[in-house]
Amino acid sequence: MLTSVVFLGFVAVIWGVCLWVGGAFLTAWAASERGRDPLGWFVLAFVFSPVVALLTLNALPEPVPLGELEREGADRASARRLAGSEVVGRLA
Repeated sequence: MLTSVVFLGFVAVIWGVCLWVGGAFLTAWAASERGRDPLGWFVLAFVFSPVVALLTLNALPEPVPLGELEREGADRASARRLAGSEVVGRLA
């Protein structure tokens, strides 16, 4: 009787570990699809929880490529210069 209970517990633990690692792989795949580091998200999901990592990944905004950030920064700087010149022009 006791050996069958131990065996069922062992099987349950193996299934749990397989689900946990599978969830971590799923999180890594989802991170890769969203343009984020899959290895980092795999480790995060493996250490904490695949469910929490997937929810966190889903809550984050899409990453912006560096080139677009530089272009956006330049656009903002030129917009500020233009706005500043309009203010100076109104005061003069």
